[in-house]
Amino acid sequence: MQSRIPAPALALLVSALILGLSRPPARADALTDQMDQLAAQQVVSMPMTDWKFHKPDTPGGEAVSYDDSSWQTVAPGFEWPGENTTVWFRTRYVVPATVNGVPTEGAALRFEVGVNDDGQAYVNGKLAGYFHWDDGHFTLAEHARPGQVFVIAVRGINGPGNGGLRHAQMVYDLLGPVQPMYARYARDAQFVSQAAFPAGTRPQAGRVLAASEAQVDMAAIRAHDWTKGAASLAAAQKTLLALAPITRRYDVYYVGHAHIDMNWLWTWPETIDVCHRTWDSAMNLMTQFPDFGFVQSQPGAYAAIQRQYPAEFARMQQEQRRGQWDTVGGLWDESDTDMPSGEGLARSFFLGQRFFKAHFGTYATTGWLPDSFGHSWQLPQLMQGVGIQNFYHMRCGDGVRFSWWQSPDGSRVLKANTDSYDEPIEAGQMTRPWEMERNYGLKEALVVFGVGDHGGGPTRDMILQGREFQNDPLFPKVHFVTADTFFRHLRGEPQTQNLPVVDTDLQYTFVGCYTTHADLKKAVRSSENNLYAAEVFSSLAAMRGQPYPVQGFEDAWKPTAFAQFHDIMCGSAIHSTYDWMHQQLAPAFAFEQSQTDRALAALTATADTRGARPGEQPVVVWNALSFPRSDVVRMTVSDASQYGGARDGAGHLVPAQALDAHTVAFVAADVPAFGHRTYYLSGMMDAAKTPPALAHETGDGIVLENPFLRVTLAKDTGLITSLVDKKTGQEMIAPGQSANLLQVLGDNGSAWDIGYTGERNDLTTGADVQIVSSGPVCAVARVRHTFGKSTFTQDVTLWNDLPRLDVPTTVEWHEHGQLLKVAFPLQMAHPAARVSIPYGSIERPTTGQENPGQKWMDVTEERQETVGTATPLDLTGLYNHRSAVDFDTQRRGYPADLMPAAGVHTYGAAQIPFQMAGEGGPDNIACDGQAVPVPVGVRGDTLYLLGAGAPGQQGGTLRLVRADGRRVAVPFQIGDWVVGGGGRNDEALALNYRLSEAGQPDTASKPHLWIVSVPLPAGAAISQIILPRNPNAHLFALTLGGAARRTPLYGLTVLNDSKYGSDTNGNVFRLTLLRSSHDPDPNPDEGTQTFTYSLLPHPGDWRTAQSEQAGLALNIPLRAVMADAHPGRPAPALAVAPAENIVVGALKHDEDGGGYVLRLFETQGRDTVARLTFSQPVRVAETDILERPVQKRRITTQGRVVTFPVGHDQIVTLRITGLPDANAGQLARR
Repeated sequence: MQSRIPAPALALLVSALILGLSRPPARADALTDQMDQLAAQQVVSMPMTDWKFHKPDTPGGEAVSYDDSSWQTVAPGFEWPGENTTVWFRTRYVVPATVNGVPTEGAALRFEVGVNDDGQAYVNGKLAGYFHWDDGHFTLAEHARPGQVFVIAVRGINGPGNGGLRHAQMVYDLLGPVQPMYARYARDAQFVSQAAFPAGTRPQAGRVLAASEAQVDMAAIRAHDWTKGAASLAAAQKTLLALAPITRRYDVYYVGHAHIDMNWLWTWPETIDVCHRTWDSAMNLMTQFPDFGFVQSQPGAYAAIQRQYPAEFARMQQEQRRGQWDTVGGLWDESDTDMPSGEGLARSFFLGQRFFKAHFGTYATTGWLPDSFGHSWQLPQLMQGVGIQNFYHMRCGDGVRFSWWQSPDGSRVLKANTDSYDEPIEAGQMTRPWEMERNYGLKEALVVFGVGDHGGGPTRDMILQGREFQNDPLFPKVHFVTADTFFRHLRGEPQTQNLPVVDTDLQYTFVGCYTTHADLKKAVRSSENNLYAAEVFSSLAAMRGQPYPVQGFEDAWKPTAFAQFHDIMCGSAIHSTYDWMHQQLAPAFAFEQSQTDRALAALTATADTRGARPGEQPVVVWNALSFPRSDVVRMTVSDASQYGGARDGAGHLVPAQALDAHTVAFVAADVPAFGHRTYYLSGMMDAAKTPPALAHETGDGIVLENPFLRVTLAKDTGLITSLVDKKTGQEMIAPGQSANLLQVLGDNGSAWDIGYTGERNDLTTGADVQIVSSGPVCAVARVRHTFGKSTFTQDVTLWNDLPRLDVPTTVEWHEHGQLLKVAFPLQMAHPAARVSIPYGSIERPTTGQENPGQKWMDVTEERQETVGTATPLDLTGLYNHRSAVDFDTQRRGYPADLMPAAGVHTYGAAQIPFQMAGEGGPDNIACDGQAVPVPVGVRGDTLYLLGAGAPGQQGGTLRLVRADGRRVAVPFQIGDWVVGGGGRNDEALALNYRLSEAGQPDTASKPHLWIVSVPLPAGAAISQIILPRNPNAHLFALTLGGAARRTPLYGLTVLNDSKYGSDTNGNVFRLTLLRSSHDPDPNPDEGTQTFTYSLLPHPGDWRTAQSEQAGLALNIPLRAVMADAHPGRPAPALAVAPAENIVVGALKHDEDGGGYVLRLFETQGRDTVARLTFSQPVRVAETDILERPVQKRRITTQGRVVTFPVGHDQIVTLRITGLPDANAGQLARR
């Protein structure tokens, strides 16, 4: 997805037109200013106002001879209605003899055009190139001739909203014969003035530049004395070349790319058409430029090209073998990585990598997610598991261009980040290697160039511009490469091993996308859950003789993986995309259901159900998860009222309860992992043995109570006024507050961004609250609310033997410009937030930042204390900024009278001491490479930063200088001074108001100071800390000390079946439920929405609660099958231990031959010895995610027990052979 930007003014920056570069804000010197001014006088832009327009698309519209006389005449500014439409504009242009009285003979001539949204430009019947919005720049003639004729045709392609011809003009450069020399000298002088030469060569560069500029005869050039002017330019250029021995030590690497969004603002046929045209264009350029390298990800699109354009696909294969086409990414498409499950990402990698191997002979080695809106922490480990060693991204840049990105288990990939994934090629990029040298000791820069989506990829003009740079003897060495080639070079650099280590996920961008289009998010979650269960049951059934449909599962995983594409799952595509995606998923859902039913029928046929007494109905309850569990069983029956109890095989009675006329439920206890328990439904239980009803009314409330929880709801509001964990007696709700509070919040944001308007409507009045069910199995208090055109129905449900409170919710959603959250104010003073992520979990800020999470989010009360001595560092002489004056670059600041006075103050739960400067002068450091001295003898394993970012969260790399001279790079992020964010930021200070631009109190926006804890690598003592060059990161104080010890006391885990966004602000947790954004789909979630979230109070933290298991249990319910009485058969069994922190993410058949694949992951951050117990001897071998053999750990087999070490947070894949296998011999290795 590319951002939409407003149309630029038609006035043109001459330096961009004449010099072919995008000039940074800084100016070289007075001479460069003069050259720019003169060039400005010599560039003329001639608007093109006479165009012929035709809608819809028409074949041959580009042909010179095409008759457009009947077409409508229009001018720039014209708009046409119709989403996803294609139109034509045509005009005929004759070069005049003069423009503005100056002869055009020999002038350079360029055509510039902008179309909403994309276009293809044709000149005299030939394709000149593709462009996106205002990026249409096409050279018509290097040396124009009066009377020269050009027939211009533009094929316009619109997405959502109206399309339009935004601007069109001819641009003449009238500098005459000196123009090339003039442009080159201005470009090279600008380069020398802006390159950050190291201290040792800086004086020489300054002397050479001054001597060179003195040789330029501007007076002769102004007088059009071309001979004299050209001679002066040549002499000045020669003088500059004295710096070539220095500048040629540096390198710029250009990687060609075209980011193509799947079904973003267009339909699937158009997506494939874009791929076809773009990839064909790239291969044509490969023929012309043998060194041009081009990268392309997304095998899901490759497969479509293979079907529709087989000859083109064969050519792609040929170019890949020649080394110019680079298959990157490995995922089935450029997926979101925050919302797909861990196994969903693993399978997307599996599908994508095997496609590349099958059709291109190799696996991708570079991960490629330029546009995705967040990058999950376990991604490096998943990438390593499929053979990917490198990673490139643009969004969610962490301020670190090159680094090692590390998953929590320690798996690393080499990561590169740039500000854009579709840059033009410009001279300003030549100075970037000096920035890399200053920050990382590397003398190379990476540029990813091209135009994405309908823009057509890299253009011939871009490559020619790069060729010109290659031939400039003053510039750094310029290389056209593939991504793999660049990373191979980077890995060969000695300094690469010392790059910073980024040890967290990469966030935040477009946080509204965690919620927009809840329908598709629920569909993807459901398909992932269904596929997990179907694969487990089908594997167990294959062990009992039923063939496993390998191809059927692959066919179901492909649309599920495709739906994870970042613009699709994130809700930022047009409406028709979601209709289409649901259609693509429908066969997968049908397969998942039918295959699960077939497998369960086969499994149930092997269970012993002979224990039924007269009048009892055998029911076999199956557990697809890898740990024993007690949970709800729901069955559809003809008459639910005839059942009142259930008996297990040991004779234990449990109550059963009719939920409606055809649904009966009971709580099954301790159903074995990957196994079953048989129950016998019967009539009414003996009244003496029936547990009491779980609900009763009090004077002003409704109480739901079981052995674990006591929940009180207010009768007038339906809100939870008390939630008590009966095992500990801990009240979860903050005193005087109410929870489960639905909030409808004003939100004028697009699909991407939440745009809070300040409007807030708490649904606290007019509620209809009543007990609709109260029996021995469950109690349900139904709460109904209305707001605007919408209704909200919540069945607050407590089950007799479960420690969680379920809240299934139905919303008839008909709001616009609103966002729905549910709030839980908790009785906590020092909360810590953690959420589940793909195959893991991560801590989140408690600053109100909207966070991505998955099946569970947890808030735990902690006790914190600092371990060891904490020493504030002396920043005297380094303060360079006053917080009360323009703190955020928009003239807003902190109120001086509320800021701490000079001296030592302690902040945070751990009471960390900080030395504050106080008011009266500069009180913070706007980071710009300052060196902070560390006194001899001061040591610690944690650096505490006190500060804030503005505007937005900020970060950078701290370079630690050790006493032994070694340097270590450590990245950090710090939250925005108002809204927070930036990872684990503890609140140090919250003020009542900030100062507005006029210096007045602004109480609507309250500023903060945050504490960031930066763990330091072990090693020699630190003598100096060098701050990053990021003046938007402000540090008020630094303290070196021991780590803060955190002791969890109690907490609340919030489970869910389809939600991803949440925020924790102090002691208030909010789950984000629905949005009604306006763009690109104006009605993303109109209609009925159903979802469930659950509350799980616990002592300790998320580990004690086993939140990962609880989240899986809510998402993957027990399955019950009605059975006839029949004897059982011995069947293979599998048990996984320890169940509290080893969880299975997949049990499936091997794709290529006999055996089964078991994928498991460690959930609690501790090293473990895992134990698998089978019903018979087996062989177990480790594989990677692609099911290739690897040997990372020692696997020990003793009889039927297999043990092996699992490191903290690791994902482990195993192949199991020796079990019965109905597929044995049926699959050939692929």
